[in-house]
Amino acid sequence: MGWRVARSLDVLLGQLNTLAPQRSKASDGSIGDAAHASRDSDHNPWYGPGIVTARDFTHDPAGGLDGNWLAEKLVASRDPRIKYVIWNRRIVDSRPGNNPWRWVPYNGTNPHTKHVHVSVMPNASAEDQRAWALGGDANVQHIEDEEVLTGPLDHAYEASGERQYHHRTIETRSISSVVGDVWFSVSAGYADMENLFLFFNGVQAPIHVPKVPSDTRQVWAVPDGCGSISWEYDCAGPSSSAVIYGNR
Repeated sequence: MGWRVARSLDVLLGQLNTLAPQRSKASDGSIGDAAHASRDSDHNPWYGPGIVTARDFTHDPAGGLDGNWLAEKLVASRDPRIKYVIWNRRIVDSRPGNNPWRWVPYNGTNPHTKHVHVSVMPNASAEDQRAWALGGDANVQHIEDEEVLTGPLDHAYEASGERQYHHRTIETRSISSVVGDVWFSVSAGYADMENLFLFFNGVQAPIHVPKVPSDTRQVWAVPDGCGSISWEYDCAGPSSSAVIYGNR
């Protein structure tokens, strides 16, 4: 049976190749191998007349394409064509009933640390050839642990803007118990604090939500090991912002 990739994903591929022409394609993929064919996978040509509704895009910061950046851009866009995105042991599913647009741990056999997996909806939108909202910079800013987690820091990393949804990842070369706690300050509304989520290596970490609205400090003990700290929150509007701090 003949097959092809959904045209919307071909558009995304073209955009990424233009943004990062020297990027590695070692972990790129479209149609699945025999292992994929033996299970329910969007890498199989199961939709319509043999259409594959998933593509993988290689994580290659040195070549100009950072998986953190790509995953962040796709999720922040909330493009209705997206079914789900898998990256670095986490998944975001757009569909109702699946904790939509929230990063949750992904426990599949492939941790997706070498590529970002993008699945599109099995409907007419899969063939929508509009450009994806990526912007022009295919490298997300990385802040190393000696810059972030040796504090206190009052401007280590800040995110604010017109979008109401934010997700940021901070890569860390080494984290040890001597570093202590990481805490966050979110402004522009106490209600925002209830929508703040923190992850270490893709695993959601508990955070304390204060009972006093004026207390915007969120404390989380950093575990030992190397990896990434990610945080996301829904904010009240363009004036909202969040800052990460590190304390010894």
